[in-house]
Amino acid sequence: MTASFNIRNALVCDDARREMNGKSILIGVYNDVIVLPQFPFIVVPKLVFYMVVNPLGNKFSTVEFRMTDSAGNKVFEISGGLSPYDPSESMPIVIQAVGLTFASAGTYTMELALDGTKVAAGDITARLPKSPQEQQQLAAT
Repeated sequence: MTASFNIRNALVCDDARREMNGKSILIGVYNDVIVLPQFPFIVVPKLVFYMVVNPLGNKFSTVEFRMTDSAGNKVFEISGGLSPYDPSESMPIVIQAVGLTFASAGTYTMELALDGTKVAAGDITARLPKSPQEQQQLAAT
């Protein structure tokens, strides 16, 4: 089955805000790795998944987001309704995960579904610091 939408961008960050002029402000953007001080680790206060979706002219009413660990176990899941949008333009979808727990080091996979149609949204690797310099940088945050 061909996806009826695509994800143009998917980022993981500490916070995302929308300005009155429509611009987004992303704070604390992670690359493909998130370095944590220990496992298990509970992210406080939140981790934000910011995705720009091209609906390819389609109207959707529901959104689901899911994150799984490397063994396929569900780590986080949320669903809800979509706000009205113009199907001819890309739209931001912002998911806030409060109290998300990284149980162990490894790759965590994200998936987005609109009206039940699922699309891979990328992945992020969680790991411990590899050097004293990374440990110091982590302690400074």
